Amino acid sequence: MKQSMYRWYFLFFSFSIILIFISLMSFGTLLHSKDLRLNNWETESNLPVIGINEQYDFVLLGSSHARTLSRSNNHLRVEKILGKKFLNLSQGGDKTGAVLDQQTYLNYFYQRGNSAKMLVYFVDPYIFFNKSLDYNADPYLNEPFRLDFLSRLLIDRPKNPQALEKYIKKIFETRTIAHYPVFEKPLESTIVASISAVDAKNRFNTLYKSSYNKNYFNNVLTALIQTLNIGNKHNAKIIMIVPPTLLPENENDHYAYESLNYESKRMGFEYYNYSKAIREKNLYYNIDHLNTEGVIFFTETLLKPILR
Repeated sequence: MKQSMYRWYFLFFSFSIILIFISLMSFGTLLHSKDLRLNNWETESNLPVIGINEQYDFVLLGSSHARTLSRSNNHLRVEKILGKKFLNLSQGGDKTGAVLDQQTYLNYFYQRGNSAKMLVYFVDPYIFFNKSLDYNADPYLNEPFRLDFLSRLLIDRPKNPQALEKYIKKIFETRTIAHYPVFEKPLESTIVASISAVDAKNRFNTLYKSSYNKNYFNNVLTALIQTLNIGNKHNAKIIMIVPPTLLPENENDHYAYESLNYESKRMGFEYYNYSKAIREKNLYYNIDHLNTEGVIFFTETLLKPILR
């Protein structure tokens, strides 16, 4: 009798789980079917720009220094100069653009059947010295709810429960185009950086929150190499670029440069250190972001020759 009852409970529980799963799948599909599809230059969000079974010449990862290539219609300018189609999955903002988050977006890109001939990663040295990046609670704050992305997060980011909890709550959101964040600042060539010593110090302290810690440094480097290997396994040519800025030199940056150079040779990836390649203030709108004229100059003189 007890055995029969236990079996009934087991079947009831299993059936309930299946029904819940099917309901969530149906609800997620419904949300996905209503979700808006946007272009890179229209939003700071990533999920609305990631389609299904699409092909690109390259996919771009990194921080706001890479995101600038898409803001203010720069995306269209870059594609025209290069004669190539690209998808920008980099993330701007002081709390975004971490390696593990970028890895998740790249996995999701491939999970949806997309492909790219090249993976271009803008690697900022400060990511090795900022412990707050990979475990902040808001990396997906600007994203809409998608069930398939939630499944990706459960696989990739189980050690960030706060971010998972906040993302799950998005299931109750209804989004229109007004709900997607756009970058409000017009980053045209008329805006030129006005840089003071105080501005430089404040920005530097915002990015470089930690001193050199060997264990943390190696953890970030390992995650970076894992991310690049994801692209490599999907037959993408791998290119690492340290983007140009006017930031003061960090005494520990050499650890990053030496490691990136070593790993590129060991793994057969391309590596270019452009950190000091553009020094003209008129090509920046602040101490570490190129304005539109700067993006055009960078694309024509530094990016185009290596994206063969």
